[in-house]
Amino acid sequence: MPQEVYFLRESGMGAIKIGVSRNLERRISSMRSNTPHEITVLGSVRVDWRFEGELQCRFAYARIRGEWFRPVEELLKYIEEITGFDLADLVVSSETPSS
Repeated sequence: MPQEVYFLRESGMGAIKIGVSRNLERRISSMRSNTPHEITVLGSVRVDWRFEGELQCRFAYARIRGEWFRPVEELLKYIEEITGFDLADLVVSSETPSS
């Protein structure tokens, strides 16, 4: 079964999740039921599962924790390029979110 690397945005801090799933609909449903914030699907791409780790290394400087990243401009532009999702309305942050 193909896997998808996906990009989600949560409405609380605007954090971006870079994850991988074989069943994206089920994963998103689970995420939505386990967070108090709205979840927006920014897009996904069918690729080798190792691509997720490569992206997480590439954007490590923006990591908040685990698979969650600050919505820095470089990451948002990259998501837009590979998924075709229009991210023009998303807020770009270069600072670490406060807790």
